[in-house]
Amino acid sequence: MRCPPVAAQLVERLTRLLVVHLLLDRTITAILTISLCNPRVIGSFDAIEKALAPVSMDQRIELAKATNLISVSCASSIKTVNTVRNKLAHYDPKVGGDLSRVQELSSP
Repeated sequence: MRCPPVAAQLVERLTRLLVVHLLLDRTITAILTISLCNPRVIGSFDAIEKALAPVSMDQRIELAKATNLISVSCASSIKTVNTVRNKLAHYDPKVGGDLSRVQELSSP
């Protein structure tokens, strides 16, 4: 059974959002890890990456911006993607599961 065209478009937008968010998340972590890594210390890359793992995406964006690893406009764009993704990922039973509350996905 095929999805109605509107549902298929929504699924495609959702998939793109999640993939872009994942790539941005990994990229910000890699940029920070590389910039903090001491090449003379074996294993420092893994240790830094592990230390960054519990740091929120928003905090990693701010850290990358504060250290001039990314521009202010880049940080703003990444935060927008992160905010939209969080609206989807953090289900609120009071609001329900309707994706229309995520304007960025429901508008054409």
